[in-house]
Amino acid sequence: MASTSFGNESNSSLIPDPRLLEVLKGRTEFVQNVLSQKPVTKGKYVDVYLVREGAGMMGLTDYQDSLEWAGINNNVWRTARVVGFLAQALKKAGISINVELAFNSMLVFKLGRRRWDESTWYPTVIPNSEALQKKGDTEISLEILKQAGVSEAIRNIVRFRNLSLARPAESMESWENKVCMYADFRAGQLVTSLQERFDDLSRRRRASQEQLDYLSAWAFNAEREIFEHLSFNPEDVTSENPAMPDWEASVRSAYLEDAQISAYARLTELHLCLEKRAIDHAEYNLMINKEFPLASWWGIAMRKCYEVDKGIPCQAKSSSCGIDGIIRQLQ
Repeated sequence: MASTSFGNESNSSLIPDPRLLEVLKGRTEFVQNVLSQKPVTKGKYVDVYLVREGAGMMGLTDYQDSLEWAGINNNVWRTARVVGFLAQALKKAGISINVELAFNSMLVFKLGRRRWDESTWYPTVIPNSEALQKKGDTEISLEILKQAGVSEAIRNIVRFRNLSLARPAESMESWENKVCMYADFRAGQLVTSLQERFDDLSRRRRASQEQLDYLSAWAFNAEREIFEHLSFNPEDVTSENPAMPDWEASVRSAYLEDAQISAYARLTELHLCLEKRAIDHAEYNLMINKEFPLASWWGIAMRKCYEVDKGIPCQAKSSSCGIDGIIRQLQ
């Protein structure tokens, strides 16, 4: 990693900065018999992979660990897709906006989420868990980005995504901040309308009603300002439109490839157990749907890759797999 700051360069095409992809990696450790505070396993002792260095959001080789963080990554990639789409459209409309800065910022805007979640779920085995919980994922993200030498311009955009009244509207008036914050409200696991988003935030009580009213007013005003320059409407931006760009398809494939050895081994094991009648069809369906859920993009995609590859992982056919392969290609 270069010692100089990066992430604010002007590129001729919209592709991820490979140095930012490097920052999304990290070192994980397999830990057994951990008392869980995670809602779905609270009070139970579980075996889990825990991040020990860096972000630990990419380059995950264990299939269960990969599935665990596939949802957050899906959210990040969808948000970056919307940001890139809107920023490019605004630039074509004559607005002065740094498309690459906005796009690259959203690739790393939640890279501290795993560190924060694990400090909450497994506090007995996470050093300084209480301090990490108090910081929140955004502050953790900012620390990781600063340590990695990521540009202040990117860190400033990441900083202003907090759901907080401490972030006055005037702090988000640059076009880069405005588009990124707006897209963050629109994109989750799917892309929704602002009204749907704030209705959901209110139901889940993610912030006080005063905070939500403030942010809702800001978001709807930002939406008007953005789309008055464009030839399409907010409702035209959906989960299917814009279509998945090449960069996102490549990053998703790389994410899956890193976990293929363990995932394919497990799928083969389940298939053999069924063939040898060690388990019946009901048990097989229960196990495969739990470990490779069809409700997740990851489960659907990993099953499809297994069928297409005939159970042979990428690593057996190429030395340029996973996120490291993309990083080498882009450098």
